[in-house]
Order: sequence, then C-alpha cells, then structure tokens
Amino acid sequence: MDLISFCIRLKELFLTQKEYALSIIWFHDEKTPEYSITSGAVSRIMYECGLGNPNSTQLGEQLKKSGFLIVSTKGFRLKALSRLKIQDWLQPILGEVLPVSNQELGYLPQDVWKETRDYIERVCVQLNGCFQFQFYDGAAVLMRRLIETLIIESYE
Repeated sequence: MDLISFCIRLKELFLTQKEYALSIIWFHDEKTPEYSITSGAVSRIMYECGLGNPNSTQLGEQLKKSGFLIVSTKGFRLKALSRLKIQDWLQPILGEVLPVSNQELGYLPQDVWKETRDYIERVCVQLNGCFQFQFYDGAAVLMRRLIETLIIESYE
C-alpha cells in the first residue's frame, strides 16, 4: 500500500490530528525501520492527503508529549513498543497482518534454499517461521513436505 492509499483508508478511522500524525510515522517506519521524520514533514503529508492542516510547531509539541516517540536531531522516531499500539489502532484498515519471522533464526539456513524454486522457498519460509515460534509439530510436517518435494524433484 502506498502513502496516498494509506491516508485515504486512514480517514475512515476518524482519529485526532496527533493520532493521524503517529499513524503516518508508523507507516514510514514499517517501510523503513528506525525512520526519522520532522513534524513539518508530517504536517505537510497530512495537508496534502486531506487529513487536516495542523500547525507543525503545535503538532510537534503534541507528538513530544504522546510518549510514543523518541525525539532526535533528525526528527521523531517510533519507540519499539509504540509500533504495536499504533498497529492496533490501524487494524480495521490494515486487515490481516502476518507475523514477521527472522529467517536467520530458522531451522534451515537461507543459503540452502534461497533462489531455488518458488514453492520450495515458500515452504522453507513457513518451516523457519514455525520453528522460530516453537511450533515444532508444524515445522516437522513442513520438513516432511519439503523432503517429499525434493524426492519428486530428484526423480523428475
């Protein structure tokens, strides 16, 4: 989803200006983790997307008081736990959000399956996700499926 589409969907929630601003910061943070943005840039985005015309100085003060952000010389950055709280507000417009699994912590290293066949990669991503979240029975089933697929591939 691009920023314009996100803002159009965001209007459906009827949030406060501060909540709109936090949602926009969350959106940018989702695309680029640890993203910093100034209150002026957030105000400009809100104005261009039809979410109001906030005074950037007043908005900046509201954002500082929110407790959701870290203030730096580059602007505002989301705190780690704030991401989940804001995502909860946005759940009605986001739909289903898939959990993020770190493939480096999985059972099979990426070097083994990366840039192979698409269906093998999908099974390996799911297998590593199950392993990381300690769903070992699910990981075992996916490992069996992967082995069956590789046996069939070797005979073909």
